Amino acid sequence: MQTFIQTIEAPTTVRLPDQSGSAGDVLFLDLETTGLSARTASIYLIGCAFYSEDGRMPCSQESAPHLASPGKSGWYLIQWFDETGTQEPMILETFLTFSQNYRVLIHFNGDRFDVPFLLTRLAKYGLTSPLGRMKSVDLYRTISPYRRLLGLPDLKQQTVERFLCTGRTEDKSGREMVQAYRAFLKSQSGEYLDELLLHNAQDVEGLLSCTRLCALPALFSAKLQVTRAQADHYAGYDGSMHDELLLSFEMNSEDDLTGIFRDAFVLSGDGIFCRIDFADPEKISGLLKIPLYTEEMKYFYAGYKEYYYLPAEDQSIHKSIASFVDPKRRVQATAETCYTRKKGSFLPQWDLFRTPFFKRSYKDPALFFELTEELKRDRDALSQYADYVFTHLCGG
Repeated sequence: MQTFIQTIEAPTTVRLPDQSGSAGDVLFLDLETTGLSARTASIYLIGCAFYSEDGRMPCSQESAPHLASPGKSGWYLIQWFDETGTQEPMILETFLTFSQNYRVLIHFNGDRFDVPFLLTRLAKYGLTSPLGRMKSVDLYRTISPYRRLLGLPDLKQQTVERFLCTGRTEDKSGREMVQAYRAFLKSQSGEYLDELLLHNAQDVEGLLSCTRLCALPALFSAKLQVTRAQADHYAGYDGSMHDELLLSFEMNSEDDLTGIFRDAFVLSGDGIFCRIDFADPEKISGLLKIPLYTEEMKYFYAGYKEYYYLPAEDQSIHKSIASFVDPKRRVQATAETCYTRKKGSFLPQWDLFRTPFFKRSYKDPALFFELTEELKRDRDALSQYADYVFTHLCGG
């Protein structure tokens, strides 16, 4: 068995999961195996990232090299490699000794692969699982609810890293690594060894960057505070004219949300556009563009049996005030004709966020409310609406 240790150039932002304690309590894990089945395949490489406050190893290991930067705090990578194809028990025992004082194990899609694979191989040799005392955190599970929002084609770690702009350059697949390991066992070539170690190192180091995803729940539940509201009139791609409401905002959260993304992040849907800017390290700001419909809409009264419909005026009135109307000019209202019409500027809503609500027709499911002059001056109400629209965009 060979052991390799090196310093990790950790990203600026390493976000530890909630209740994970300090950096010294956390161990990042990635396995390299000879196949997908834990019953027939084995582990030939275990890579872990750990934090050292003083540049010392976290536990005594006679066979482990000293850290390259004694006295310097930071993140380090340790790798245990099976150079003969027969050293899996030794690798597992060394890993168990090394991990005995850690409280949290972080991985990517490990709940489905790494963890059950590790447990099966430990059981094969009668070794005790460390997970009885460690909390397992799967970053894959953290991001999976947001795949559609983030526009990711899949949830492979390398795809996520490209989205986060981690700067990863290695993109070999697990299958290619199995072939490289087999080639190494035959040739003992240093070139194959470097390839295997690099792939695992990139996976482990990428986990540090992927911890930024732990802030996603807080990001998508943060409150929006509108700082500026403005109506805009613009020409569409076909030359038609449209109106929209522009809401500049800042995001308020109990969590530090800066640094999740390097530049900006965009959400869109139902004609709504939202850009969130992360360039300012002190705050997160953004812009919402919401369609504004300047037209005539209908407000439908409840209890249509108490109303008459006036065909000439194309509106309904309550029977209590209909005595002055010629009976020939009125008919009993129906649910579809029991309305009054109003011209104005209207904003979309997807439930009864604000009343009174308006519709284009009785059977049209789209709901709207009027953007009044009073509402334009009400910053709190606009902030509530910005929150409402953002939640809708996020699928909530």
